[in-house]
Order: sequence, then structure tokens, then C-alpha cells
Amino acid sequence: MKAENKTSMDKQPQVPELSEVVRMLLQRRKLRGIEFAEKVGLSPASVSKIVNGVSRPRQKTFSRMCSILCENPDEERMLVQAFAGTERLASEEAQALLDDDVIERQRATRYLEIKAQAIEFRRQVTEVLQKAGLSTREDYTDGTCATDILVELGGKRVAVECKVNIHRDFERVRASAGVLLEHFACDCVLVVVPFAEVAEGFPHWSQGRARVVPLSKVLDEVRSCS
Repeated sequence: MKAENKTSMDKQPQVPELSEVVRMLLQRRKLRGIEFAEKVGLSPASVSKIVNGVSRPRQKTFSRMCSILCENPDEERMLVQAFAGTERLASEEAQALLDDDVIERQRATRYLEIKAQAIEFRRQVTEVLQKAGLSTREDYTDGTCATDILVELGGKRVAVECKVNIHRDFERVRASAGVLLEHFACDCVLVVVPFAEVAEGFPHWSQGRARVVPLSKVLDEVRSCS
């Protein structure tokens, strides 16, 4: 009887290690360790320990990880299960993590964190442009159309869209750029992303009137449009 129980236990599916799930989600989001560390608010060394299974994140850190790495309920559940350390989450504490209310709260927290990141990134882009003496109009609207920043320089108009995570809905970003070109009669639309590595992922968009550019090159790109 004891042997049967042992065999039954041995056959239970193993839950992936937290480090394994984190690595997989980092690949899906196309995030490097140093980028992830910056977003989650940890040092690269601390993130490396989590990714390699040397240490486990605290609950507050784990919540931030969920908001950055997960884009759907299945990914959230998989990450929570790995964090809890068991597939069926028998304990009350682990089960609470999967309650609908908790999941909805995690989604709301994730939404607000993404919103905060977007606002902060837009401020960074605006600051770069204004420090160079360019005149900017933030949250510029005209009828039913809007852009994050409108720059008018030398009789030219440049719409600047700030995207922390362009991969989230690239097709909509691309379509929006076309609408902005027509509606605002822009000379070009620049979709600004945080890192050069992200911009390099869109080589077919590196030229033309609508293109993806890194924050480090936004000033040069604005001037080249005018």
C-alpha cells in the first residue's frame, strides 16, 4: 500500500521552476536581463539570481514581475503556480493567489504600472526635446485624433508617439502612424521606444515618413524630418 502511494506521488506532474518560467517569459517579451532589472526595480545581480534559481523574489517584487512579464491570464497562472511551488496550490495562502478577485487586482495593478511607465517615458522624451530648445505640444489633439507630442520645426510637423512596449500591439501602432500622417499633415511620425535594440527589431520601419527610433536618437530624427 505504501509503495502504491509512493508510485502515485512520483507520477504527479512536476511544476516548472520559477526560474524556468521567468526565462521563458523574458524570451516571449524579448527582454534582456538588464532591461527587466530596470523595469522591476532590482539590480541586474538580483535579477540574475532569480533567473538562475539562486533566490526567490519577495511578494511585492513578484507582483511587479507579473505586471511586466504576463500578457494574459494563462501566463499569470503559470507564473503564480511556479512561485507557489506546487501545481495544485493546496495551501490557503497559495490558493488565495489564484482567486478571481486577486487575479483581477493583479491585472489592475499591471494596467496601472504600465500606464505609469508610459507617462514617465513620455516625460523623458519631452524633456530631451525641450532641452534642445524645441517647441513641443504634449497630448496634442485635433478633432478625434491625438498624438503624444507634436513638434513644429522649420515649417515642418513631426508627430512623436512614445511606446514603452511596442510589441504589445504593433499593428495598431503602425496603422495609427498612417492616420497621424494624414490627419495632421505631418512630414513624419516617429514612434519612440526606450532602447536601440527594440528599434532594430523593426528594420522595415527604419526609413520612410513613419519609423521606429530609440530615445537616444529621437532628437536627430526630429531634426532630420525638418
